[in-house]
Amino acid sequence: MKIRFSRSEAEYIVNSSETDLLLTSVGMNLSECLSHNSRVIEMDASDDDIREFIDTLRDDYIWKVTRLPDPMQLNALAIRFLPNFDSLIKMNLG
Repeated sequence: MKIRFSRSEAEYIVNSSETDLLLTSVGMNLSECLSHNSRVIEMDASDDDIREFIDTLRDDYIWKVTRLPDPMQLNALAIRFLPNFDSLIKMNLG
């Protein structure tokens, strides 16, 4: 399966100390892809690797989005990748 990231998303995942997304298989593979000079990074990932990335993103969003000084990138990733994003919004506001 293919997964795509903008360059800014990939740089956030790899370079931000605010998130644990680099610790996933997808994040580790992204760190290798950043050396390519492209605006969009597309890579192959297994279903399990994508599930691990989504689970970590969900956990990061739940525990960190209200604690970060500028959660814009984390919020944008959550909106794009989390299938149950609307329910997380309600949970964080409640």
